[in-house]
Amino acid sequence: MDDNVSMEMAPGNSQECNLPPLTEEEVQSIDDGYDVMEKLDQYGIQYEDLESVEDMKLLLSLVMKKRRGEVQSNAMEMMTSMVHDHAGNMECLEKQYEETLYKLVNTLDKRTIDRLSGVVKNMKENLKLKMDKLKSGGCPILVAGETASGKSTVLNLLMGEELLPYSILHSTATLCVVKNSDRKYILVHPEDGSKPVEIPLTPDRRYTDQIRPYVEAKSHDSMKYKLVEIFWPLSLGESNVYLVDSPGIGEDIELTEMVFKYLSEAFAFIYVINSSVAGGVQKRLKTLLERLSTSDSVDPFEKFHPESAIFVFNKWDLVPSDEVNDVKDVTFRRIARCWPQLQESQIFYLSAEKAKTFMKLANVETPDFIEFLKGVKSLVPKGLQAKIERYHGWLDYLLQRIIGDLEAQWKSAQDTPEERKATTDNIHKRIQDVERTSGEFLRLLDRSMYDQLDTVVNDLKKHLQDENTVTKLSEWTEGECPGGTDIAVIKVKIDEKIFNRITQEIDEWETKNKRFYDTRVNLKAMVRAQFNILESELQEIEQLFYTPETSSSNTNTAPIPPEKSVVKVFSTGEKVAIGITSILWGPLLVAAGVCSMPVVATIKVVGAVDEYLALQSYQHNKSEYMRERTEKVILEMPANVLDRYVESYLTAIITAMCTLRDLTIPSIIEYDKNLLARIRTKDHSVSIPTLTTSIKKCSSILMELNKFYFKSVFSYEMDANSVDWSKEIVLNKGSLMQTAMYERRDKSGGTQCTAFGIRSESVLLPDKLQQYLLLYTKELAILRSLDHENVLTVLHTSCRQLSGVAVPMIVTTSVDSTLKDIVIANPMNEQPAVLADYATQIAGGLAHVHEKGYVCRELTLQSILLNEDVVKLSDISDRVVDINMIYRYNTDAVYYAAEKCSPDKANIYSFGIIMWEMWYGTCAFRITKDRPKQEIRSSLRNHKMMLRDGERKPSYLWTQVMTRSYDKDAGERGTAREHCDKLLRLKTELLG
Repeated sequence: MDDNVSMEMAPGNSQECNLPPLTEEEVQSIDDGYDVMEKLDQYGIQYEDLESVEDMKLLLSLVMKKRRGEVQSNAMEMMTSMVHDHAGNMECLEKQYEETLYKLVNTLDKRTIDRLSGVVKNMKENLKLKMDKLKSGGCPILVAGETASGKSTVLNLLMGEELLPYSILHSTATLCVVKNSDRKYILVHPEDGSKPVEIPLTPDRRYTDQIRPYVEAKSHDSMKYKLVEIFWPLSLGESNVYLVDSPGIGEDIELTEMVFKYLSEAFAFIYVINSSVAGGVQKRLKTLLERLSTSDSVDPFEKFHPESAIFVFNKWDLVPSDEVNDVKDVTFRRIARCWPQLQESQIFYLSAEKAKTFMKLANVETPDFIEFLKGVKSLVPKGLQAKIERYHGWLDYLLQRIIGDLEAQWKSAQDTPEERKATTDNIHKRIQDVERTSGEFLRLLDRSMYDQLDTVVNDLKKHLQDENTVTKLSEWTEGECPGGTDIAVIKVKIDEKIFNRITQEIDEWETKNKRFYDTRVNLKAMVRAQFNILESELQEIEQLFYTPETSSSNTNTAPIPPEKSVVKVFSTGEKVAIGITSILWGPLLVAAGVCSMPVVATIKVVGAVDEYLALQSYQHNKSEYMRERTEKVILEMPANVLDRYVESYLTAIITAMCTLRDLTIPSIIEYDKNLLARIRTKDHSVSIPTLTTSIKKCSSILMELNKFYFKSVFSYEMDANSVDWSKEIVLNKGSLMQTAMYERRDKSGGTQCTAFGIRSESVLLPDKLQQYLLLYTKELAILRSLDHENVLTVLHTSCRQLSGVAVPMIVTTSVDSTLKDIVIANPMNEQPAVLADYATQIAGGLAHVHEKGYVCRELTLQSILLNEDVVKLSDISDRVVDINMIYRYNTDAVYYAAEKCSPDKANIYSFGIIMWEMWYGTCAFRITKDRPKQEIRSSLRNHKMMLRDGERKPSYLWTQVMTRSYDKDAGERGTAREHCDKLLRLKTELLG
């Protein structure tokens, strides 16, 4: 007899019933328990395992829904459908990796590979390793949990089969991996490393009983096996989805390493918690997070994406109904302390045993299990997306690095000895400058970071030592005081109770004030803004390797590799291959602080010197002693205790900064030195034709890689079909980007929307399309990080088809005109207050952009957008357009500083020109396509502004800001914030 009962084959379903299904109203109208059982009998539904009328009624309701055609999806089939498209994308990436390795990297000379390995560690080996991982294509779902949490039951529900054994007294002691197969068998891997043993699974005994001896701690033989692979038909088709049942984290070093290997590859992580003992929610989760934060063995490239974790509070039916809200609140805060990026959408409340019973009785899914499946469907794609993006991003970065190095070699081979010496001397000086200034820069950043930490620590200490807080924390009842006769044990229990109470108080303080969260966000923004500045300096150095620095004495164009329109990628000053701040974009993929107050040992040290503590005095008045002890701990807490506690919340950002400071920046500087040495020695061991071929191949792979990404991988928030892209009203055309209005289709018949993206005609220029695709995601993140009324706000991402290419677009807040439309040919100097308002808004928005570490790529009257007289800056970047772009594309108006200066000072120069044009209502300078290019370049260097005779002159403050911006050397132009303050004063005076 077969004792194995599939959850999908309930005996009650075998009984045919021709009665029409009840409506939900009819089910809910049944109040009497006997009537419910009668209906269940009528419809042939088994219910013997159910004890409450509520559960019987719920079962009846679910079966009726199923018979009415409201069918729930199978759990494994749902996950398979999600993974199917992912597998196709991974195959496409695999081809790109193969082409990069075999057709590009394998053709590079050893010195180039060694040099690039300085910034892309073990470049060739790493490329091969990642390619092999792509080929394996495994998609594990890792399930972990607290002891007796019911994680094996949850796994069985996901599989629709009772395979994994479960026990109240014993937990899984061996790593179990369940894989799809046509045959039913297990493969056990002995602990001693000997050959795995295959054991068939037969139907004559329960499958759980056949598997149990190899996986449970109570089995005498279980510890002989480090891994058990279970092969079973899982309705997964050809996908590589498999399930991993994790043993206890941290209980065995080798098993823990295996678990983290799977976690690094997992596209979903499910953590199961026993709701009936929620006080222990942190034990293994804390260990897991600590391991994620400190592990050197897990490649940072493979860090698990925190937003694709799913937390299941199992045995939720055991929580008393009057305590549900309190338990939810407490447990959420406890998990959030270990997983700071936790969202409520990642938490689910489930009774797995009830769900299992319902599946067995009638093959229906309980409402809480359905919600759990919906959550899996919603959250798992984030893990899949993160995995694709990591593989794409790494290869994208590698290819950019390769092409930059190759172009530097190509240019060096073309230079005359004089040109080569001028270039290398300049680069050498710039490297020395960066090395000299970066140390002080990083020290200042360190001080600024810890100033913020000190502020939070002081505020927290002030709260804890407030009289009301001390009184609240020091009140103990006799029942709360630990008992016993061993004074040493009592001391430990007392400190644990005090520690838990202080921790809970800090949790409540943080929930109310969000100081840790805000500090984490602010620190991330500050570090990113400051490192953007340093990244810009390093970009400029690397730019010099293959683009000559513009100067007033040099009007010659740079030598350009053959077929420049196809292969030249970084000739415009927009290179993004440095990658310094990439660690700071998106979620930090390490645990952002395991905050279980890592100071208990320090608190115990405080208690260790309390020699007066005696058993007799404690037992005489326990609550009074606890009060005195609590006050002493709080008021005499060592200064470093709270420091360490707060820092534990900020582990991720501090780790990221240390990585940038100690590893990333030094490796880039060392790479630049090595490349400089090769150019100086005129090492042309690689021929120009070979370099040309490699550059073309690298550019081709890079182009296809990014076209694939935006066509098949990138998640767009707005349906492209909801916008009529053919009805385009262009507001601003920059050298690369444009802002335009489009007609949006909706139920009301259509409304206008504004979108920002590549110039339509630039799609036909491969180097421009390449550049745009390289920049898009970073610039999208930049715009989203700038929350200011005078900066264009991102609403959605979308996609349009241009010349057969899927081009990503940014849909923004609506605008109706540009500043050029308002002021040109319509002098407004008779309305100085209006002009002062516009100028103040521009300067205010510009100040915010600069303070965040960014610039306006092209700041012109045309690029300044308006929405009902509110200024909106657009085209924000971490780089300003360089003069070669103007020279090549003949933009209409010249707003660019002719001398070499920092991007923010170039913006200030542009702002001065804009102020002149606003006052006089005309373009300051115009370039036409008929003018010789040499004349354009000469005009850029010699162009000066002047006040016009015979026209109304601007006020003193307006003139001061305007002329200081365009007529002074870069160092004397002032900042956007200074100009904003002066213009605000002018506006106030004019309105007053």
